[in-house]
Amino acid sequence: MKRLSSEAFARIVLNKQLYPYQIEIAEAVIDSVLRGKGLTFSVMLARQMGKNELSAIIETYLLMCMESGSIIKAAPT
Repeated sequence: MKRLSSEAFARIVLNKQLYPYQIEIAEAVIDSVLRGKGLTFSVMLARQMGKNELSAIIETYLLMCMESGSIIKAAPT
């Protein structure tokens, strides 16, 4: 079954429009989780580019599409 893209999820479910650079990051993270790749990501963007919003959208997407599980998030400043 084909999954809803992160862009479509953000637009339809959350009424948020993602920028192309956010879509690229979201798709890579979501793909890693759903395919069990276990990759580690470090996202570095300039101020006010939507890092926190993107993180929240990815977390919401994953929590909604997984049957069970939890998320541990480390966000050092």
